[in-house]
Amino acid sequence: VFGLTACGSIKVRDVNEAEVMKVKKVAIASFSFEVPAKNAGGSGAGLSHETEEAAAALREIGSVLAQKMRWTILNPDEMRANAAYKNVFEAKMKGWQTGKVPPAGKLLVAPGVLDAQTLRRLKPAERDALMSALGVDALIEANVHIAFPSKGVAVMGSGSRYPQSTSSVWMYKRGVEAPVWFEGRLVGEA
Repeated sequence: VFGLTACGSIKVRDVNEAEVMKVKKVAIASFSFEVPAKNAGGSGAGLSHETEEAAAALREIGSVLAQKMRWTILNPDEMRANAAYKNVFEAKMKGWQTGKVPPAGKLLVAPGVLDAQTLRRLKPAERDALMSALGVDALIEANVHIAFPSKGVAVMGSGSRYPQSTSSVWMYKRGVEAPVWFEGRLVGEA
């Protein structure tokens, strides 16, 4: 479901290798899926929806990163139970927020987990405080965009379509204002 799972290795576009190499423990603190309106089904386009499928994908991403990057990944349940994380969640995700809204379609989020873009909206000092409270070296933000590109020839608007994910990943490290790792185009099958 995530571009990382399809890759034999993780290649990064923008990386501060010296800072990334120091990372031992991370929290995937901000995560969401964007599903196009024509494939989202039902109403609620432009809104975020908490789903167990997004929670399962979050766990899978953690497993892949732990295996490929050899990081310890903070358990999502432990992260959600942390008082500081709960405070950030309440402040940034409850009520009317200027959070991530896909231009069309649905935004699927894991229950109790910040949506993608929330970490970018935090001030560096707020991210640093959250890292300290969670006991991690870095925070990861991931966004997965699901698309259904056509494979082969489409006749009269129909043809074979297979889900494809394009993922973006940001890593923030304590004391470093800009992301130490950014990859904006990890492509895989959904």
